[in-house]
Amino acid sequence: MSRRYFVRFPVLLVLLFTLVLQVAGRGTTTTVKGFILDEFRTPLVGVNIVLEGTYHGTSTDVNGYFELRTDQPAPFTLAIRSIGFKIIKKVISTAGSVIDLGKVMMQPDALDLEEVIVSVNGFVMNDKKIAMKKMDVLTTAGANADIPASLNTLPGTQIVGEEGKIFVRGGDDSETRTFIDGLSVMSPYNASVPNIPARGRFSPQHFKGINFNTGGYSAEFGQALSSILQLQSIDIPEVQGGSIGLTSVGLNGSFSKKWKNDKRYFSLSTDYTDLSAYFKLVPQRVNWVSPFKTINSRGAYRAWLSDKTIVKVSGDHGRTAFQVNQLDIDKLERMVNVSIKDDYGYLNSSIETVLKNDWELFIGLAKNIDHDLLTYDTISFEKNQYDAQFKLKFSKLLSDNLKIKVGSEYFYQMAREDIIFSNRQFDNHSYTYGHQSLFLEADFALNSRWYARMGERIAYNTYLNETTYMTRASLTHKLTNKSTLSGAFGQYYQLPQVTYLLYKDGDLKSNRATHYLVSFQKELNKRVLKLEYYYKSYQQLVKYRNNFRFGDPGFNNEGSGYATGFDLFYRDSKTLHNADFWISYSWLSTKRNYQNFPVMARPRFAATHTMSVVYKKWLNKLSSQIGFTYSFNSGRPYNDPASAEFNGSKTPSFNNLSFNWSYITSLWKNYTIVHFSCSNILGFENTFGYRFSQSVNENGSRTRIPIRQNARRFIFLGVFINLRKSK
Repeated sequence: MSRRYFVRFPVLLVLLFTLVLQVAGRGTTTTVKGFILDEFRTPLVGVNIVLEGTYHGTSTDVNGYFELRTDQPAPFTLAIRSIGFKIIKKVISTAGSVIDLGKVMMQPDALDLEEVIVSVNGFVMNDKKIAMKKMDVLTTAGANADIPASLNTLPGTQIVGEEGKIFVRGGDDSETRTFIDGLSVMSPYNASVPNIPARGRFSPQHFKGINFNTGGYSAEFGQALSSILQLQSIDIPEVQGGSIGLTSVGLNGSFSKKWKNDKRYFSLSTDYTDLSAYFKLVPQRVNWVSPFKTINSRGAYRAWLSDKTIVKVSGDHGRTAFQVNQLDIDKLERMVNVSIKDDYGYLNSSIETVLKNDWELFIGLAKNIDHDLLTYDTISFEKNQYDAQFKLKFSKLLSDNLKIKVGSEYFYQMAREDIIFSNRQFDNHSYTYGHQSLFLEADFALNSRWYARMGERIAYNTYLNETTYMTRASLTHKLTNKSTLSGAFGQYYQLPQVTYLLYKDGDLKSNRATHYLVSFQKELNKRVLKLEYYYKSYQQLVKYRNNFRFGDPGFNNEGSGYATGFDLFYRDSKTLHNADFWISYSWLSTKRNYQNFPVMARPRFAATHTMSVVYKKWLNKLSSQIGFTYSFNSGRPYNDPASAEFNGSKTPSFNNLSFNWSYITSLWKNYTIVHFSCSNILGFENTFGYRFSQSVNENGSRTRIPIRQNARRFIFLGVFINLRKSK
């Protein structure tokens, strides 16, 4: 044998010996088993046990038991994870045997406090939460990318087709308040006139999260009797560039730019809508003189000043105008000209940072400016409104089981209305007020199963010379790792509407509502079920001293009412292949005596039964998504002057089946969406109520005209091209 052979031989022996050891080690199986319990020694189902650094793992069964086999050589680490509990890591130092961990106790995670409480008190549409996602606003059939329209497929809302706004649990549209980054929006809808539906001012494209809360909400928010809509704006997005949209009703475009290592961001977008051409192609029931035109523009600036500090500034501006001829119900041969011109501006700015000792600080400033000119025949109502809000909030996780937030807000509002008759000023009214609020709220975990929130809000208004105190509380019990039972109580005050404040002739107080609710929620394998019962009482609602709204009618706070009901929500993105659907149902019993109501009665916007079914499916072969939405509500009340019972008559039930289709393609190497939608594809003839003449005709009866949709269907076609690049 050569010398070279003897040199290689020891090397080959070493390599062979190493290989044998590795094979022997991999052939040694270690079994780790045990039970995972909460602090009450109750088995936890679905807890994940993962071999750290790998994808190998298992989960606990209904008894909390798990058993994991691995060929990994010792030592190795097991990570035990479950939402709402602190992560547990176990180091296994012995291989090739059965390791019994016995009973492993998990402790509650304080960081999950707010997440658990918020999820049971509302519907959160972002990527973290369970009810809906932001993209649902863009893809829900019949909503046409309108935030209020998409929310009207959730339980607790009412379908009020002639308004297009959000009505929640027996409350009118003014009882829902919109907030952007925690700051109030005073005019969330485009301007409109009676019986022509409005549309939300803000595009869902600008927001990363949408939290819709239908009762029992945080003490941080005020001036909302029934519900709040929180819109969370995007920080700095992943992409930059631009987009162009060409639709059957207008044009839109956007541009965005990032710099300084993606720590600075600016965007500009514009949306122009003109329904003139569309109305020529699709016949309308409305006698349009000048069809609806609006232009909305938005600019936004974002800056990360450090890893813990972000500055946000955004501005919105919109102009709306249209003119229609409406039939004079008392003189059928005569048409009344109605027009509106609206100029709106909104500024939202904030800074969020983390101070020493981990205190989180939020400082916000918002301004609303709204100029509105409504002309009805020879009478014009010119309203100017200016609102400003300053907000300061501190929050901190004081311990593993306690988080607090404390803050203050100051509102300033100025409003003026001029009444012009035959081009001459007939009357005017105005007011100015300051409104100071303080709030304190604590979220705490009593143990791994019980969570609580307690809050108090105090407010003082200079115009009404009124101080209000509001207590709010909720208690959540985690029945299992995937299900919760909760209850909430809250007191809520809201200033009377601007019209009432303008014509205030004496003492006037804030409207008051008290909420009680109990809810159950369960989520499992991309399925969510939520059931909720509520009772809401109203006090100090505004009543008219006579039946006429304008002039000098005088108001008082002798109105009252109640609303009670049951809501059901089920969402499933697991059962049907490449499909997602949800079902919502609401039962509502409500009455109130307010405004010019002579007795306690059901308001005209409140239907007893409301249901929506939303379905979406992705078609791989066609690179498309299709969607259907079916909406139903039982007849709504209306007042027939010939009837002895006020609001004792009912409209026919409402039905609407809408369809949309989105096709994904590429134009000039740019990501492109072709979108088509059609509302009410079956052409249901929906009636929302009736207009009655003031006088009796020659037949001894009053003339009645139904209030219906402006057209049976609304058809939309758009092409959207994204001219963007990733960071």
